[in-house]
Amino acid sequence: MNRNIRYAIQGKELWNSGCRETLRNLVSADSILLSMLKKYSETRAKYEMLMQLPGYSHIDFVHLRSPSETQSWLNLASFVPQRRLSDISFHVTH
Repeated sequence: MNRNIRYAIQGKELWNSGCRETLRNLVSADSILLSMLKKYSETRAKYEMLMQLPGYSHIDFVHLRSPSETQSWLNLASFVPQRRLSDISFHVTH
């Protein structure tokens, strides 16, 4: 979302497509960002429920809550080829 706001303010081109984000697009009725904000809680609850289903018990879900936490996890994961990535000490939902 921060990137979209920055691109709208700067008038930066999106994906070399010739398209540019505008502040008007960010808050319009059909804005994907606005839709995401409106449905965030509902979507989060849905996925938390789905992750608890027996059919997904073989999957280790790793919740990374910040870019720095994600980078740390990726850095550690690259040095731990014999272990499951979820074994690295971050919040894991299973």
